[in-house]
Amino acid sequence: MEGRALQPVLLALAAIGLGFAIHIKDGEYTRGAIAIVTIALALCFAGTLVPLGRRRVRQECRALRWVLAAGLMLELAALFMSSPGVDLRAGVSLFGFRMGILLSAVFVATIVFGHERLQIPGFFLLLMTYLVMGASMIHASPNPHIDVFVFQQEGARELLSGRNPYEMTYPDIYRSDLPGARQVYGAGLTQDGRLRFGFPYMPLSLFIATAGYRVVGDYRYALLIATSLAAALMALSRTGQTSALASALFLFTPRSFFILTRGWTEPLLVLLLAATVFCAFRRLRVLPLALGLLLAGKQYLLFALPAVPLLCGPRADWRCTARLLCGGLLFAFVVAAPLAMWNLQAFYHSTALVQQISPYRTDALSYLNGMLDLRGALPRDGSALPAGHVPSMRLAFVALGCGIVLAVWRAPRTPAGFAAALALIYLLFIAFNKQAFANYYYFVIGALCCAVAAAAPQLSDERADGCITALAP
Repeated sequence: MEGRALQPVLLALAAIGLGFAIHIKDGEYTRGAIAIVTIALALCFAGTLVPLGRRRVRQECRALRWVLAAGLMLELAALFMSSPGVDLRAGVSLFGFRMGILLSAVFVATIVFGHERLQIPGFFLLLMTYLVMGASMIHASPNPHIDVFVFQQEGARELLSGRNPYEMTYPDIYRSDLPGARQVYGAGLTQDGRLRFGFPYMPLSLFIATAGYRVVGDYRYALLIATSLAAALMALSRTGQTSALASALFLFTPRSFFILTRGWTEPLLVLLLAATVFCAFRRLRVLPLALGLLLAGKQYLLFALPAVPLLCGPRADWRCTARLLCGGLLFAFVVAAPLAMWNLQAFYHSTALVQQISPYRTDALSYLNGMLDLRGALPRDGSALPAGHVPSMRLAFVALGCGIVLAVWRAPRTPAGFAAALALIYLLFIAFNKQAFANYYYFVIGALCCAVAAAAPQLSDERADGCITALAP
């Protein structure tokens, strides 16, 4: 059996690198950030596709533990020294938040150096600390100036009122119809300070947002719970020290609280991916349901369909793959259909057409902007490009196609291989896209941490070989 013991180390390094890439300027383009993305992409390629030997399995397992521990400490240091979010209320003190960071460092040290009996309580306390810190940040940022927050809050209120959120209109909080304003939306989608489309995300996102809004008045608390559950499922997918450290690496990626307070939906997607990987290990009967929810989570997750055979294992036949695919698609349809069929035309307009005509963003952390920057054609203020100078989106879909082919061909046919394949596919697609921001990269970080957690169950000397059994076929 060809071993892949070093691959989780490479994937962990990629997750750490991407976390700091979006930390530099909150996920917007800089030369330093795109350079780190390039290194992370190379690590992701190697960690997903390149067969590596198993001559020093024991040493490589120890290396993974220290890479995760060192990465966690770097993340906590970055969180301690910088603001965890934006749009915080005036006069908000970060003293309690920073004390939470110091306390988290103590719990991480307990997981790394403590007795085996202390590792589970240490992880539980770390998770509880994150929950308290996240809730405090949401409370400190009650009204973030971002359209995602308006979409989710108003969409939830509309659904609770018995009206179709895909038929509603929203205020344009950026006033992009004014002369000289940045064009955030596509041509013709803004008129008289209102947006000419409804809720722009999938129904599952709306259901989760509505639950959070109904209970506490702010859907972001549902995202906080989703992030915590995702970390718990990562840690439980393969019990052991490494799984706990990998899930903690995801929790405390430097822009974690920034993503949370801005209200992006990617924490929900990471939860659905973590649930899919968990079910592939421990709850096979409900795997089609978990996969269906993942596919229904956001529009771009349809690109995950070609990687589904990786979940079935190296010895599965086409019938197993067909059953899983059909079951997943059926559950995805059942979740999305009630709201989609309410007004199919409005649903298509809001969730598909709006995405297709969204404008090119010169502040996106993408290679397209990197190429413009090399030619000296990238506006430094993030303003729009002159007509005729906008790069083609074909490159993003070429990169996506290459990622899918390589991942399906070479990635291990295991749950860990599935998560690593999604990380590679979406990292390629995002890095060459016209809109590539912190939330998209956050999903890739979550996928990488899922892969690491699923690939390395135990790091003790007695079970060192266990760290490769989940990833290698």
